[in-house]
Amino acid sequence: MTFDPEKDRRNIAKHGISLARWVDMEMLAVVIDDRFDYGEERYRAFGRIGARAYCLTFTLREGSCAPSRCVAVTPGRSVSMKRKPKLIGSKTAVEDPDNPFWTAEDFARARRPEDVLPPDVLSQFRKHRGPQKAPTKVAISIRLSSDVLAHFKKAGPGWQSRIDTALRKVAGLKR
Repeated sequence: MTFDPEKDRRNIAKHGISLARWVDMEMLAVVIDDRFDYGEERYRAFGRIGARAYCLTFTLREGSCAPSRCVAVTPGRSVSMKRKPKLIGSKTAVEDPDNPFWTAEDFARARRPEDVLPPDVLSQFRKHRGPQKAPTKVAISIRLSSDVLAHFKKAGPGWQSRIDTALRKVAGLKR
């Protein structure tokens, strides 16, 4: 998908992210943007790129996503707060009237992307794991020594499973 390089430059300057990153978004929720008559159907998506939350505004053109705005959001921040959420580095997130931060009402009317968008468009976004059919592990937060973490990470992907295996061995648990 190609898009206006000038619009991309403005989005990078204003929001610190290229519109080309839309393909990296793990889309979690979508609403049809019916605030105005745009002359075409427009969508607002909420999702993640890496560990950061983003709002993406786009239309569908020729079976593809045509991004128009991408705004970073810091989870837990409300637009009603005096200070704006921080972006990567020292930039500050800027409210964009064309792609405002999501409100409680937006989330209430949001739908799963697969309930709103055609499969050919969904296939262009980053895939993500759905819920486990039969959960066997519990998500927790744990603090580890940096050298312990470095030891497990140096072998590459799967370091969480290697930590789980090591803990099972210490606890005397069988697989």
